[in-house]
Amino acid sequence: MRVIRDLDELREPPASSVVTVGNFDGVHLAHQKLLRGVVERTRHLRAVPAAVTFEPHPTRVIAPE
Repeated sequence: MRVIRDLDELREPPASSVVTVGNFDGVHLAHQKLLRGVVERTRHLRAVPAAVTFEPHPTRVIAPE
């Protein structure tokens, strides 16, 4: 797994990818199922799997305490 924290770190984007976007604040069963689906789909398409998540959690930005 490669963690990219800034788009400047992505020198050359993959030709094809399958991306899921969400707040993966812990990889519980539903997240595991979603991520497995992304990986399975990439095998059929010969693509690169990717997950986009947020740090900090979006509610900390939208509605800070």
